[in-house]
Amino acid sequence: MADNTAIEWTDAMWIDRGGRRVRTYRRQDPARPGQQLRRQMAARGLRWCCDCRAWLPATEVTKQGRCRAHEREAYRRYYAGMGGPVIRARARARKRRTQPLPPAAGELLLDLYGEQCVYCGGLPETRDHVLPLSRGGETQPGNVVPACASCNSSKKDRSPLEWHPPRIDSAALFEVIALAAEAGWL
Repeated sequence: MADNTAIEWTDAMWIDRGGRRVRTYRRQDPARPGQQLRRQMAARGLRWCCDCRAWLPATEVTKQGRCRAHEREAYRRYYAGMGGPVIRARARARKRRTQPLPPAAGELLLDLYGEQCVYCGGLPETRDHVLPLSRGGETQPGNVVPACASCNSSKKDRSPLEWHPPRIDSAALFEVIALAAEAGWL
């Protein structure tokens, strides 16, 4: 039998309660409280932390069933894994009130421009907006290109034409400038 707590049940047995037969189940993990005990403790203002395995004040336990210390620890593990770059990108996009670039689009950009910086041909570490966000540019195809950190930070909020000439003749850069000019950005 399954329930919403994801706790596995073992064999069932029938007991007689006041002349009627009632089926009861025995939990595999008796250390975890059942629904009835959780309701009783909730009436007293206590909630169960599944990591501490203790009853704590309800204000200290989150909706996920962990105390705040364990919730922070779980978030740190997630952030250290794959979550760090994704969370940072979303936070930056919220500050600028723009949409973040999807991860698949970033890979496509690298493939499109030969996995090199559009401006100097170096290793692309960041993504640059050809028409900067501060001038009304958007995160959309044609306005986002791969760039090395040096080029991206020195370009700042200028267009490629206002910025110093590129260090190498890059066909990809001229293509990007032509697209930007065609769209009326430059």
